[in-house]
Amino acid sequence: MALMASYIDAQSAAYREAWASGDPTIAAIMIGEAAGLIHDIEPASDILLRTVSEAITLLQGASSLLFVEDNCHSQ
Repeated sequence: MALMASYIDAQSAAYREAWASGDPTIAAIMIGEAAGLIHDIEPASDILLRTVSEAITLLQGASSLLFVEDNCHSQ
């Protein structure tokens, strides 16, 4: 059991060192498919403002897809 703990400690230290130095042969670098969509580094506030603006535009256009029945005047 002590031998296993010693091995795990050594491997953990090697992994942390490889991760810190950016060595992908030891430390796996996990990234998603969306990483290829990143072309600029922007402030989060710019991204948020653009996202909200795009959402407003899309939602305003979506109102034409709604059918609202007027039940207020039926008697």
